[in-house]
Amino acid sequence: MNIKVLEEINDKIHIRDGLNYYMDYFTNKYDIKRCMIRNEKDGNILYEKNNQDYNYDFVIKLRKNTYEEIDLYINKKLQLEQEETKKDFEILRLMVSNVILYHSILSLSKSRLQKQKQVETLMEISRELIFLRKEKNIFNSFIFAVMGQVMISKVGIYLSEDERKFKLKHQKGFVNLPETLNLENKIDKVIDLTKKETREKYKNLKRLKSQDVNIVVPMQYLQKTKGLAVLGYKMDKEHITKTDFDFLFSLATNVIFAVENSKLIQESIEKKRMEQELELATDIQRNILPKNLPEVRCWDVYGKNIPSREVGGDYFYVKKVQDKLCLVIADVTGKSVPAALLVSTLHSAFSILTQNKIDLIRLVERLNYLIYNNTSMEQFITFFAGYIDIDNNEMRYINSGHNPPFVIYKDGTINDLSKGGRILGISENYECEEGFINIENISLLALYTDGITEATNNYGEEFGVSKLKKLILENQKQPAKEIIDILINNVNDFKSNETIQDDMTLLITKKKQKGVE
Repeated sequence: MNIKVLEEINDKIHIRDGLNYYMDYFTNKYDIKRCMIRNEKDGNILYEKNNQDYNYDFVIKLRKNTYEEIDLYINKKLQLEQEETKKDFEILRLMVSNVILYHSILSLSKSRLQKQKQVETLMEISRELIFLRKEKNIFNSFIFAVMGQVMISKVGIYLSEDERKFKLKHQKGFVNLPETLNLENKIDKVIDLTKKETREKYKNLKRLKSQDVNIVVPMQYLQKTKGLAVLGYKMDKEHITKTDFDFLFSLATNVIFAVENSKLIQESIEKKRMEQELELATDIQRNILPKNLPEVRCWDVYGKNIPSREVGGDYFYVKKVQDKLCLVIADVTGKSVPAALLVSTLHSAFSILTQNKIDLIRLVERLNYLIYNNTSMEQFITFFAGYIDIDNNEMRYINSGHNPPFVIYKDGTINDLSKGGRILGISENYECEEGFINIENISLLALYTDGITEATNNYGEEFGVSKLKKLILENQKQPAKEIIDILINNVNDFKSNETIQDDMTLLITKKKQKGVE
C-alpha cells in the first residue's frame, strides 16, 4: 500500500474525486484492464475502466447495508489473502464510503437550513474521522454532531461482533443504560421506540425505553450491524424528523467505519495526523466566523480574529435579530479540534435559539444547559451577548465570565459591561442578571478576548486592559476597522516575538457621526 497516494488524496484531492484517483492507482498496481464499481440497489456506477457490455469474471463485495450494496467487477482474480492486498481493499472501501457520503450530502443539500447545517457537519466529521484513532475520540465526535445538529444531549453507543449481543462502550447524558443488549431481531434501520409496533418487535429494548431512549440507530459496516447508537429526546421536545433519521444513519455508518478501520488509518497517515487536525480546526474556525458583517444604520461595525499557531476557540458573531443588532464574543477552553468543535456547537445552538424569539436570559440559560450536559469537566466557555435596540437607544446584555467589554461615551467616560453570570458549562443550574445601558451618548462599544490583553513582552509584562482602553480612547474618531488595525499593530509591537501566543479577537461597534452613512 502506497502511503504517498493516501497523503496525496488527503492533501489535494476533493472528497468526490478520491475514489477515481485511488482506483487509477489500484488498477495500475494490480494490472486490472477492465473493471466497474456499481451500487446494485440503484444501478449507479461509481467507477468504471474500459467497461463494456459483457460479463465480468470476478465480483467482490465492497459494502452492503439497508440502503447500499456496492460490488467491484474485475476481469482477473486477485490474491485477497495477501496482507498488502487486504490493506488496499480496506482503503478502497474507505474511498467508496466517502464518495457515497458525498453523494448523500448532495441530495441533502437541496433542503432547508437544517439540512445545510447537517451537510456541513457530515463533511467535517467525514474528514475528521480519517485522523482519529481512539474509540472515545470517534464517539465524542459523533456525540458533538448529534448535539449540535439534532439537539439531542443524551447518547449511548453499543458495539457488537455478532449483531445480537451488544456491549455499552460510551454514554453521555444517560445515567443507567444497561451494560448489555441482547437482540432477537436484527436492527438494520433507524427505529422509533415511541411506536408501539416497534416496542413489540424489539421486546428486548424495553429497558432502553425506561431510560428515556427515543430512537436506536444501527451502525452498519460491511452489511453487518456492528453497533447501535441509542439517543434520547430532543432538548426542545420537538419530533425527530425523517431528515434527522437520514442524517443520523449516515453519520452512524461513517462512525462505525472509522472504528473498524482506525488501526489501518493509524498505520497509513500517523505522520500527517497532527498537522491535518490543526488544518481541520482552522477550517472549522474560519468557516464559522462571519465573513460579511451586516450593514447597520448609523453604526460602523467591524470584527477581526487572528488565530494562534495552535488553533483555539475564539468566536465572535454579529447578526440582526428581531429588529435588533446582536453582538456575541466567546472564548472556549482548549485547543485544536475539540475546541473548534465546541465552537461549532455553540454557533449552531446559538443560531437556532435566536430564531425562537426567546429573551436573552432564557437563551443564555439554554446555552449553559447544552454546554454543561455535553462537554467534559474541563471544557467551558466565557461568553458575552448583547442586543442593541437602535431605534430606542438601548442595549441589554449578559456577560458570562468573559473579559468585560466596555463602552466609551462621548465625554470620554468608560464603563465596563460586567453584569451577567458565571462561565458557561461550570454547573447545570445557571443564574444570571441582565445588564442595561442607554446608548444615546456613547461613542463606541469594544469587545475583545484575552489574547489581546494577556499578550506578554520580553519582561513578562502583559499588554493589559488599561493600555487597550487608552489606545481605543485616543483613536475613537477613526473608523472601526482602523481602530482594530491600530490595536493589532500595537499588540504585535509589544509582544516578545512574532508568534501569536493565543487567539486574538476584537469587535468594535462605533456610532457614526451625524451625516455619515
